[in-house]
Amino acid sequence: MIEKVAVIDLETTGPRYEDGDCIIQIGVVLLDNGQVVQTYETKVNPQRLIPHNISQLTGIYDKDVEDAPYIEQVIEEVYHLIKDRYLVAHNAPFDYSFLFHTFQQQLQIDFYPIGIIDTVSLAKIFFPQAPAFNLTALSKYLNLSSLKAHDALADALVTGELLQCIIEKVKTLSSSIRKDITPILKELNSVYLQLLDQPFEEKNKDDEESNHTTFTLENDIPFDTLEELERLTVQREWVHLWPTNPQASYLFQLQLIQHFISNNRPMIVGVHNEKELDYVLSHLSSSDWVKLYSKESYFDEKRYYTFLNKFNTYRLKDKQLVALAANRIWLEETTTGYIHEIHHELNIYPLLTKHTKAASKPSKFFLQALEKASLSPGILIQYKHLDILKKESFRHRFCFVLDSVQYYLDQVESRQKELSFEDDRDKLRRLYHDIVDQKPPTSEPLKKILQQIQRVEKEYDQVSFELKQLLKEYHQPNDEPQEQIKIYLTSQTIRNFEWKSRLDSLKAQLKKLRLVTEQWQAPFYLYDSLLELTRFTQRNQRRLWYSVSDSWLITGERLFEQYLHPKLIIKPVELPENHPLSYFDQVMTWSTEPFKDLQGYYEDLVMMDYSVAFKHQEDPFKAKTKWIVPMEYLQIEKTAESGQERVIESQMNYLLDQAPTKKSQRYLIITNHLNQSIETTKAMQAHPKISKDYVVLGEGVSGSFNKILARTQNSHQSIMVVTMETYLNEMVGSNAAYNGLLLQSLPFKPMHHETIQFTIETGLIEQWQAFDQVMIADMLETMYLFKKVTDTLPTIGSYLLFDQRLFIADYSDELIESLKNSYEFDFNTDISIDSWYTK
Repeated sequence: MIEKVAVIDLETTGPRYEDGDCIIQIGVVLLDNGQVVQTYETKVNPQRLIPHNISQLTGIYDKDVEDAPYIEQVIEEVYHLIKDRYLVAHNAPFDYSFLFHTFQQQLQIDFYPIGIIDTVSLAKIFFPQAPAFNLTALSKYLNLSSLKAHDALADALVTGELLQCIIEKVKTLSSSIRKDITPILKELNSVYLQLLDQPFEEKNKDDEESNHTTFTLENDIPFDTLEELERLTVQREWVHLWPTNPQASYLFQLQLIQHFISNNRPMIVGVHNEKELDYVLSHLSSSDWVKLYSKESYFDEKRYYTFLNKFNTYRLKDKQLVALAANRIWLEETTTGYIHEIHHELNIYPLLTKHTKAASKPSKFFLQALEKASLSPGILIQYKHLDILKKESFRHRFCFVLDSVQYYLDQVESRQKELSFEDDRDKLRRLYHDIVDQKPPTSEPLKKILQQIQRVEKEYDQVSFELKQLLKEYHQPNDEPQEQIKIYLTSQTIRNFEWKSRLDSLKAQLKKLRLVTEQWQAPFYLYDSLLELTRFTQRNQRRLWYSVSDSWLITGERLFEQYLHPKLIIKPVELPENHPLSYFDQVMTWSTEPFKDLQGYYEDLVMMDYSVAFKHQEDPFKAKTKWIVPMEYLQIEKTAESGQERVIESQMNYLLDQAPTKKSQRYLIITNHLNQSIETTKAMQAHPKISKDYVVLGEGVSGSFNKILARTQNSHQSIMVVTMETYLNEMVGSNAAYNGLLLQSLPFKPMHHETIQFTIETGLIEQWQAFDQVMIADMLETMYLFKKVTDTLPTIGSYLLFDQRLFIADYSDELIESLKNSYEFDFNTDISIDSWYTK
């Protein structure tokens, strides 16, 4: 509890002590448990002229301070008044900076109060609907004492009243909303947490009453008969059925549901998957429904950013934290009216539940709202894929829980972390807080932090292996192929596993790397890729900006639902000097698309995509092996003048100059980017070594057949366009009609192994012998299949393999080791890793 407080307000000749500005008036109000026990006020002779604009603002002119004491005559008295109390001020950083430097200069004391409380930040959180957050506006909004603006003592008195209003407001907040805003307040200032210690007895009483009126039944609670179940629940108004085992008998669950509904008992049921949902709904088509939203569903992104724009004096990070906390309180204040409004207008009764994990039990609020609505017995569906409930056959009021909706909050947090670096402490936090779940480093030596990161890295290898083994156990023969299963590590999925406790232990260890959070629903197989990025970050001590999809900006702390290839590694590209993003040492991306979201922040954004670097120390074309890796991806530059993308032709020309090609050769090029293919074609057309009759072209995910024809209509080339939608047997079966052939895979998804395997097994692969050279721009995961290709077609002159992982120099040893452990062929003299990549 905050009991003894010193509220202070200073009037000064300007905003910065460092620029020579001086104090001209001091006002102090001492409070004990909210009661004023002493006041103090004095003007101060600054021994300099007061600027005219300051005099107009404060009403203090040079003549008013001619006979006032100097600062050295009063500052010791002020120090003794406030030294053993919490320091409270409206815009506390301003007042505290002047006090600190004055005490240091005049008294040789470094002043550190018990705690500093800024009523501006707190007012923004607890009174988000206020028109403005200066003292004058807040005084009118909260009906505080009449205020003589910019008088130090009057301002201090009103600030004290404002603090009491904030404390009274805290007393009205429920325990759930206090829990929601606790981490936000802690991030801003740990002292603020003491405000949340105010008593709130009503909530505890309601919770106790709710425990007497509800009964929660999980299907792992043993009982023998329905009669025994009825005996257990006869005194309860509501019965919840929350299955914890996905393998439980549907028939058994349905018997329970039908039993309670036939006895007109209010019933809430949770389901795990679409199959179970279908089964339950098919037998309960006569039930009434209620629509249930989680509290996050009401997060208004537009309102959030409007609120954010009110702030002009704080760092963006602080503004965002304040806005998030204010939004939580605003939700609780406006929820009731919003419910009734929707109920009357749409004939749907939406209900709010407190912020909970997926699969958590209903809140007291939900149960009370159902009772007030006088609804007939119904069913609550907890399921995040809601398309099935939109079928025309279900013409009831729907009842379902939306899983914790983190969409807006994730977006907010992502932008917050990207744009909120103002000082060295934040830079250090950025570098390590996304990797290790720990408090931001303060006085702890940097070396110690690095050692901790290294220890966590070693733990991860064993944890990751055990976790993969558990996921294999979860795989059933009737499921989809293992590589297509979308496995989510959410609490809703975790609780279904029989080995939940074992997996929870592993999750706890993985959280140290910030790779798993309660709301994060990224596929498991992204961990390896993300881990390699974090290791790269640690080794190089660089600030990296991660981008792992075509529509979202990610910081490494949380990924969205993107299904990427397991081994896809983001590659770094360099930014021009003095670029708005040049704070980061590198920006990692595989597409310019994500940066379109930043147009509002960076109007002059110029991004490089698919950067290529010819890193080999010795000429790769002189290698004796058939498999050579001369390059990763062609560099494409988005020019500011034309907005078009173009290939750096010198790089392609260098490749063609070194390649052992002849004009009569035909090429099979496998790539995955439309513009790369088009620009490669242009470079090959212009090169003297390449015959104009044997140019190939391909289509990317963003292209279309008509677009390709339109862009190449003047080339007079025979073109065959191949995408993932076209099977290889169709491609090679008709290649005689074309001079060139390009195998095209979609970005981030390598060509299907089974498709290539089918081509090999059926003998269609032999038609590839029409080509003298095969160029493959795809992931290394397909290489063991292409090894079979080389065995089948020994006459093909050479293969060119591209893989963007090879861009990062420090990966050579790890890459070699991972390849040896991952692929089903021997690394002998015919396929030399060292010839692929030289550090």
